[in-house]
Amino acid sequence: MRFRRALVALSLLGLGVTAGCGGGSASPSSVITPPAPSTAALNLSLRDMPPAGTNILAFSVTMTGAVMQPGDVSVLNAPMTMEMTQLQSMAAYLDTVNVPAGNYTGMTVTFSNPRMTFLNDSGGMMMNFNCGTGQICEITPPMTSVSATISGAPFPFSVPSGTPLGVLMDFDLMDSMESNMSVSPMMSSYLEQPTQGSGTNGAMFSEMQDMIGVVNSVDAGNQSLTVQFAQGAPMLTVMTGGTTVFEGFDSIGKPNSFSSLAQGQIVEMTMQIEGTGTLQASRVQLESGSGQELYGMVVAEDATTGRCDVVVMDEAPALSGVNIGDEIQVNVQAGAQFGMDNWGMDTSGMNFAGISDLMPGQIVGFTPLSGLTSGTPPQVNVNQMRLMSTWVTGTISQALGSTDFMLTPASGIFSAPGTSSLHIVTSSGTAFDGVTGMSGLGAGNTVSLRGPLFPNRGNPMFFATYLLKR
Repeated sequence: MRFRRALVALSLLGLGVTAGCGGGSASPSSVITPPAPSTAALNLSLRDMPPAGTNILAFSVTMTGAVMQPGDVSVLNAPMTMEMTQLQSMAAYLDTVNVPAGNYTGMTVTFSNPRMTFLNDSGGMMMNFNCGTGQICEITPPMTSVSATISGAPFPFSVPSGTPLGVLMDFDLMDSMESNMSVSPMMSSYLEQPTQGSGTNGAMFSEMQDMIGVVNSVDAGNQSLTVQFAQGAPMLTVMTGGTTVFEGFDSIGKPNSFSSLAQGQIVEMTMQIEGTGTLQASRVQLESGSGQELYGMVVAEDATTGRCDVVVMDEAPALSGVNIGDEIQVNVQAGAQFGMDNWGMDTSGMNFAGISDLMPGQIVGFTPLSGLTSGTPPQVNVNQMRLMSTWVTGTISQALGSTDFMLTPASGIFSAPGTSSLHIVTSSGTAFDGVTGMSGLGAGNTVSLRGPLFPNRGNPMFFATYLLKR
């Protein structure tokens, strides 16, 4: 099942989120000691309100701390660096901590080290950043404030003893950006109540999709594995069970089962946060048997030369010389293999078989054949590429029957030659958030979407696995 309040990615995706300083001893675990009678488990997650009318392609920042008042009760065990733009259509799981039961009146979150990548579509040179028109540029924006205080709804609220609770924070990138590109963090938050199901004590929180990471260890006795997620949560323990679906292991000649898991594999997972912070996987898909995977947003492609330019959104594990938000050139070798994720939607008629099936705005995963080669931009050579879920926010311009509609994206990066809109397809496999279904949507509504994007011979089609009504 899909939890309708939030999808969590650590693409994120996730998403990228990387463990901060402090070593392994400071990292939270996905298996939390049951709370004492005077405490309760609090699950903390984060999503983003995308900036309107701008072409910010990547924005990363380090969350250095989060405390609730009164008492400066910490709800973040270690600093984490997050890429915010992909959180417009998912939420990132941050931590599960046991907090004292009682009344809380607000929260203060502190930040550092912002980095931003954007497309200059202003029509002229941005002199302050030496960024020419049409260029992809990276900057380190100044911070006019290093903290954000949340004092409005849902605060004040009460944490009952022994009852798990979730706090979903919303980083408002739109209001956090000043006109001179400086950053003054603005945030809000929401309470998440657990749903009833098969989780611990019947309590389950958010479902997390597109979580990509490297398997660190496998425990056959407990049917669990520890994973260092590319999106950056600390090392987490993930439980599997009889209903967990395993996919992609047959590509390396092994059965699609728990027995095929091994240290060093790169996997993509769907899982759910249970009430006490335990992570339960419903799906495990093999991305690579071993080695290095990069994930990025396509910003340019050239089928005649067999290359594309991408802005890096994730690394599994980190590649020397590459940071989240960097633009790199990907040289696709002759005979390269192309493939697609399994989204549980009917994408028949759509192709992803070569460079000609790429378009700006897509998210792709690829395996470098070697390290980074110097250049402007730096380059990597690859012999395989995989289409992943991308994200987009925009305004519905026209309904197309009962399941489809046309969307005008807020970002110009999605504009294919001769087009200014995307054809959005929903189905029974779409998770709706903030609205029960297509009947609650109409022209003029703003929505954030997640799913695969296909150029479709100049008529781009986006298959929505998740839809959030803004």
